[in-house]
Amino acid sequence: MKKNERNQLILQLLHAYNDRIGMSAMIAELGDGFNDRTVRRLLSELRKEGKVIKSGAGPSTQYQIVRDEWNQSFQVHSQSIEEGASSYQLENVFKPQSLAIIKAIRQPIFTRKPVSYNKTWLQAYVPNQTFYLSPQQRAQLATAGNRNTAKEIQPAGTYFRKILNRLLIDLSYNSSRLEGNTYSKLDTERLLMQGLSQTDKLDAERVMILNHKDAIEYLVRNAEKLDVSYQAICTIHYLLSDGLLLSQDMGKVRNQGVRIGHSSYYPLEDNRRLEANLHSLINKASQIIDPYEQSLFLLIQIAYLQPFMDINKRTSRISANIPLVKSNVVPLSFNEINQQDYISAMLA
Repeated sequence: MKKNERNQLILQLLHAYNDRIGMSAMIAELGDGFNDRTVRRLLSELRKEGKVIKSGAGPSTQYQIVRDEWNQSFQVHSQSIEEGASSYQLENVFKPQSLAIIKAIRQPIFTRKPVSYNKTWLQAYVPNQTFYLSPQQRAQLATAGNRNTAKEIQPAGTYFRKILNRLLIDLSYNSSRLEGNTYSKLDTERLLMQGLSQTDKLDAERVMILNHKDAIEYLVRNAEKLDVSYQAICTIHYLLSDGLLLSQDMGKVRNQGVRIGHSSYYPLEDNRRLEANLHSLINKASQIIDPYEQSLFLLIQIAYLQPFMDINKRTSRISANIPLVKSNVVPLSFNEINQQDYISAMLA
């Protein structure tokens, strides 16, 4: 394995843990090919490059990733693994106004004005009067997403149960891929359907995919009684974060600040304000009648608020499927979504 590949694996591991990790735990996670001497040397080089922080001394020494450096590293790495990245063109996806915003956020971070959470964006949204999707877009999605051609009354979750295995593979793979997970779609299928994990991959990547499976199955299993609720959103986060976050951060609104790497956006820090805004967000979402508008609202607003310590975007992607599973329409599995498109849209 080449040196840059080893460095990338170490950075992926530190990013997945989202907290400090000791040397023995790190070596155990990295597996064969990573001995104590090699890992210490690589970590020393990563520290000199400003990508890793060291704290403590002796047996209590721990390491943590520098978030801005992870984002830059991930973007470079993702271009090499994303199919068709060499011919990637933003102009093929985004409108001119969106391109102007993306150009602005790609300027050096020190040149950009820091911005905080804008509550007025949420406050100004009136369910069933304000829309992110145009009437034409909603009609087009309703036609394309309908699979109940006989127009029979079906229990919520009927269509998702019908395609469950395919959904587990597609959504688990694509949502994890957007986070930089290096499992291929075939690897993901083998893991989910046969329990076969890849020995050359990080354990955190395996856990990420299996957590997606648990969260998706939660949606399908509870479809008939599931609502867009505080309990549902927190449960989804809990299932997605199992084994990746500290237990006190799983399914709980955070009580400390977080930073978004390579971004001048500063999410809210006060726990009470986060709780209040999350409740307000969910209350508005629960009133939206159109399932596609409701889905997009959840996808955008949860990721923007950043209510949890980490795994906010994953939570928003799975939560966006709540109205779709209840309405028995085609799920949002993020097939063919280019990583760079997604990163650009989320940062903008």
